[in-house]
Amino acid sequence: MGIEGSYVIKLTFAFPSQTTYLTKDSGLDQQLSNAAEAQVKTWREKGVLPFPEFSHQQSKELRNSLDFPPEGSSNKNHRK
Repeated sequence: MGIEGSYVIKLTFAFPSQTTYLTKDSGLDQQLSNAAEAQVKTWREKGVLPFPEFSHQQSKELRNSLDFPPEGSSNKNHRK
């Protein structure tokens, strides 16, 4: 008997699962959280939310404001 008329049925099952990550830190800093929320509220009220696109001026102001790639990175010498 050859493979003619043969069928292969592959069944795949997915089981619901949940992953919980535990941490020993103290969580978010409430003062920093409140300050961030207030800043976003101000931006929203003024209609100048910078996300997902930054204005040309904002991009210019932010350019090279972070140490990226960070010191010690294998890509540090490739910074433009």
